[in-house]
Amino acid sequence: MNVSACNVTLLEEFPAFPSEREQLFLIKDQHLKQIDKLLQEKNELLEKNKQLHQDRVSLNEKNKLLEQEKDQLFNEKRELLQNKDKLENETKKYLQENKLLSEEKYKLNLEKNRLLQRYSQLKQEKDEMAKDKNELLQNKLELEKEKNELLQENKQLKQQNCNLYQEKLKLQEEKDLLERKNKELEDERVEKEKQISELRAIISTVEANKSRCPPGWQRFMSSCYQLSAEANTWMYAKQNCESKGAQLMMLNDETEQRPFIGGVLKIWIGLYGKIEKNTLIWYLKGVDGRLLKSG
Repeated sequence: MNVSACNVTLLEEFPAFPSEREQLFLIKDQHLKQIDKLLQEKNELLEKNKQLHQDRVSLNEKNKLLEQEKDQLFNEKRELLQNKDKLENETKKYLQENKLLSEEKYKLNLEKNRLLQRYSQLKQEKDEMAKDKNELLQNKLELEKEKNELLQENKQLKQQNCNLYQEKLKLQEEKDLLERKNKELEDERVEKEKQISELRAIISTVEANKSRCPPGWQRFMSSCYQLSAEANTWMYAKQNCESKGAQLMMLNDETEQRPFIGGVLKIWIGLYGKIEKNTLIWYLKGVDGRLLKSG
């Protein structure tokens, strides 16, 4: 029973194969047609490529011809420039000759005036020469006008040159001023670094002698103070303090100034001011290098 059922099933499904085979043939034909189409397109592209190559060769030949024409035109241009220079030289020569002739013409006019009574037949020639003279005078007036215009332009150029020179001087002054300021700032920086080194040395000394002050010095909080027994200038007081490894007193708060400021006693402190003459800039500094105020 089972074998018979299988045979029936195979016989029923077998007719489906021819249909799939026909479909495969159809697909194959389509692929062949597509391949033929692609081959045809390839041949067309090859023909186009061949045509483009021929066009390129033709363009290269045309380019060579154009280069030759360019060289020829360049040579012709050079010859024309040479001819131009030659003509300009000849024109200058003719102008000089014309000037000489004009001078001779003027002399002839004088002679004609002297011989006017004796040679009346030369009157017409005299009038023609007078006409030429008027033309020369007109040319002279035009040349004088051009000369005046050129002089005016030269004057304007000189004025512009003067203005530019003044601007240059002004910029140079600003540059010099900035360089001086830069140098002053650099000197201040070096001075500050020096003061910082000195302060570090002082701090090290103070830290080493933290628990005691030298004889004649007064201890307040963590610092030692000494009041001078004589009155003198601020610069002397500053140098005196520095010679003792100290500096003029800087008042950082009310607690520090309370034991020393007040009453009738006047003392120097570590502040000084300065005004820059060129820029009118002022500032207030401490002897420790701190910039307290400026304006």
